[in-house]
Amino acid sequence: MDEEHREIIDLTNTLHEMIRDKKKYAELKNVYELVYTYSRNHFSREEQMLEGVKFPGLAEQKEQHAKFIVRLAEMKDELLSANESVTPEVYFCMIGGCSIS
Repeated sequence: MDEEHREIIDLTNTLHEMIRDKKKYAELKNVYELVYTYSRNHFSREEQMLEGVKFPGLAEQKEQHAKFIVRLAEMKDELLSANESVTPEVYFCMIGGCSIS
């Protein structure tokens, strides 16, 4: 599981770097799809493992996973509904990464 956690962090860092470095929409979309899919698969495996050891905090863990996946799905929908004219900066704002003052 630790290796999978590191992979999720690495993928997320890659996505952040791509936004920072103003990578193209298609590249951003591909990496985002990896983050989304990998996270869903990881959470499923982790929850099965936790069930097997009768982890007492499983309900809370599942709730946190569900919230994370819902937010990832929202972000995925926002990205997929955008078009190639959306810059990384605009997408970053779309997902709540900037504030308007």
